[in-house]
Order: sequence, then structure tokens, then C-alpha cells
Amino acid sequence: MLFFKRIFANESEVLAKKEQRLSSRYAVGEHYPVQAMLRLDAQRREVRLLDVSCGGASVALPENHTVRRGQSGQITLSLGDDSLTLPCRVANVRQVRQEPACGLEFEFPDATRQEAYLQLVEPVALATSLAFVNPAKVEQAVPGLKLEQYDGTPPTRLRVWRNTTTREIAAFEFQLAEYLVRWSAGMEQLELGRAGTSRSLTEAQRHEVIWLFYLTVPNLDKGVAPDVRDFLGKLVAQE
Repeated sequence: MLFFKRIFANESEVLAKKEQRLSSRYAVGEHYPVQAMLRLDAQRREVRLLDVSCGGASVALPENHTVRRGQSGQITLSLGDDSLTLPCRVANVRQVRQEPACGLEFEFPDATRQEAYLQLVEPVALATSLAFVNPAKVEQAVPGLKLEQYDGTPPTRLRVWRNTTTREIAAFEFQLAEYLVRWSAGMEQLELGRAGTSRSLTEAQRHEVIWLFYLTVPNLDKGVAPDVRDFLGKLVAQE
């Protein structure tokens, strides 16, 4: 099954090209909403994702959950009501930030399950690609507000407008692929849309865009201002 069926259904990028593009290892934020359950031999425990790549992941292990290199098993990744189960093998066992951890290599029984997994990796890759844009290159067009911009893998872009006096965040627009998430002071909920069109999203598309936002925000790179990361994180927590 695919986690995103309505907003990425017409993707033209072939799987091999996407796998190559996502070949790096991406650190996963603490509040990344994907839950992981690892089963090795008779042991089945919840684990925490530390990083992901196109072919596997590293997970933090409970102290009483022992593993050995070469063990085979299954990992189940869950997002909301949907889940994906993949065969896996323990590639290494190590300490990460003084926690017991292991690296896992995944097997993909078919292209659909590989695509489903890469749909979870892509938001992490988009988040970590964002970089601060030189203010001299950013056009300021709203009186009383200063635009702060972060550009990532095209067309990923985060724009934040601050009050010029207080520097408080007054609005933001986050473009994720061809979709937009917007907010400005006074809005009770996020505005969702598609770049370059005024057509409304269907309820199913809105649901998936929100999940895309939830998957991206916890993984924002430290190049994004701390108060921006904190602000967006609190919005995600409230939704």
C-alpha cells in the first residue's frame, strides 16, 4: 500500500531515479510521527527511528532488547491508520548518543512497497535540504513585515514573515513539492492548496497534505531559525 495516493498519484519520476536521489542518510527528528515496530526472532518491540535512507534505517533499541549482526526479521512502519511491513536484516549494532542502536537493511518484495517506504523518506530529505537565503536576495514587498526565506530541493521553499519591530512570526508559507501550507496571524486553521492554481483540494488530498506537513516539520534542519522550528512544531502538535 502507499501512504500517499491522492497527492503523489501522478508522479512521473521513475523509482530507480528516486532511489538514487534519496541515497543519502537523513537524521530523523524526535517528533517524527512514524511509529516503528521491530520483530527479530521471537522478540517484537517498539523502536525509535534515528535516521532513514533509501535502503534502510537506524533505530534506537530498548535497553533489554538484544540484537546481533546478521539477524533477520521484519519492521512495521505505521503512519496514522496505515502501515507498511518490510523484511529486514541487522547490518550493524552500535551506540548512538549513548543509546543502544542498530542499522537495518530493508528488503522490498515489490515496487509498490518500495515506493511506499520512499514516500516516508522524501519528507525527511526535503526538510533537511532547506537552507537560509541571503536577505539581500529576498524581495521585501509587505510593509511592516520582513520576509525570511529558506530554499530546499526545488520546488521546496519555506517563507516566513516577521513583524519588523518585534520580530514575531506573523505568517508563513511552506511549499512542499507542488502543495502549499499557509498560515497568518488570526487564522484558526492552516490553509492548504496547490501551487499555481486556485482550485480547492479534495478532502482526501487535504488529509495527505497535512500528513506531508507533519512528516516534514519535525525534521527541519538547524539552518532554519530555532524559533521558526519551534513555531511550526507547536502548530503540528496542535493539529
